[in-house]
Amino acid sequence: MKKKYNILFFISDEGYGHTVRQRAVIKEFLKNKEVESITVYTSKTIKILKEEFLNKINYRDVFNNIRTKKNSLGHLQIKETTKLLDGWEKKSKIWLKKRLKENIKADFIISDFVPEAFELAKILGIRSYGICHFTWDWLYAKILKRKKKLKLMESYIKKADKIFFPPITENEILKKYKKISHKINFIITEFKKEKIINNKIVGIIMDNGTKSNSKNIANILPYLRKLNKIKFYIQADNFINNPMLYKIAKESKNIELIYGNKNIHSKLPLSNFVIARGGFNTISECLVLKKPSLLIEEPKNPEIIKNLSYVFNKKYSVPLLAKDLSKNIISRLNKFLDKEYIPLKKRLNEIKFKSNGAKQVYNEILKDIKK
Repeated sequence: MKKKYNILFFISDEGYGHTVRQRAVIKEFLKNKEVESITVYTSKTIKILKEEFLNKINYRDVFNNIRTKKNSLGHLQIKETTKLLDGWEKKSKIWLKKRLKENIKADFIISDFVPEAFELAKILGIRSYGICHFTWDWLYAKILKRKKKLKLMESYIKKADKIFFPPITENEILKKYKKISHKINFIITEFKKEKIINNKIVGIIMDNGTKSNSKNIANILPYLRKLNKIKFYIQADNFINNPMLYKIAKESKNIELIYGNKNIHSKLPLSNFVIARGGFNTISECLVLKKPSLLIEEPKNPEIIKNLSYVFNKKYSVPLLAKDLSKNIISRLNKFLDKEYIPLKKRLNEIKFKSNGAKQVYNEILKDIKK
C-alpha cells in the first residue's frame, strides 16, 4: 500500500502574499492522490483559502504570533512594531505548547513564514520546509536596536530542512541560511489568458492584504475622473462606507469599483499599468505579467525598500511619491503615459520571469520525503 501523506501548512497572518504563495503550493499537493489530508493554520486569510478550496482541506483558526503596525498611510511604525515583538518569545512558547497538546499527526510541515513551525517539526521528528522572500529575523534586525531578541527566532528558522527563496531575495538572507536555502522561481496567482479589448488605457489601483493603501486611494480618487483617457479598476473595500467617495466613484464614467483581493487581482491581465504599494506579491505579478507599474514608497520598511530598490534600479517600474498622492496624480499619470510607459513596457517585454515556483517546491519536497 502506498504511503498517504498528512501535511500541515502554517501561514503568517501579516499581509496577503504569504497566503497567495501557499494557495498555489496547496493546489499542487491536492493533485497528488497520495496526499490524505492538508490542514492549514492561519487566521486572517482563512476566508480567502475557503473561497478557493471549500472543504478539500482543513482549517485551524490560529494566530501565528507575528504582525507589524502601520499608520493610515501604510507606513511601518517602528516603535509600535517593536513593542509587538516584545512578547514574541513568551507567545511562541505558549503557541508550541498548545500545538503539542493537539496530538498532531503529520508527515511534514510547510510554512510561509512562521518560525515556530520549524521548531514544532523538530520536536515531532518530522521534516519542515519554509517558503519566503524575506525572513522575520532579517526584517526585525533592520529596525531593532537590541538584536538579542532575535536569537530564539533565528534558532527556530535554522531548524527548517529547506527554505525556498524566490527571486529578489536579499543576498544577506541567502548567505545567512546558505546551508538550507534553495532558489525557486516566482509563485503567483494563476491568471486566465485574457487580452485587453478596451479602447481606453486601463489602469488598476490595488490595495494589499493589510489594507495599507486605502487612504492613498481615497486621496487620489476625486481627481481620477478628470483623466478621461484612462479607465480605472479600483479596489474599493475600505471606502465603501464613505458616502462622498463612493458617490464620486459611482458617478465617474472612467472608474469601476472592484471588491475583494481575488476580484481585483483577476483584472491584472486586462490592465495596461498598475498603481500599488511595493509589496513582493504585486511586484512578482507585474514582472511575470509584464505590467508597467507606479509603486508607492514606504519609508522605514526594510522589505519594501529592498523590493523597490531592485525594480527601480532595473527600470522595471517607476516611483509614485507621497506628493503625487493628491491632485498631483493628474500630472504624474500624464507624464507616466507620455514619457515612461513605452520604455518600461519595452524593457519588461525583453525579460522572462518564470512563475512555476509552486511546482518546483512540490517536486523538491516530494523528492525529499521519498528518499
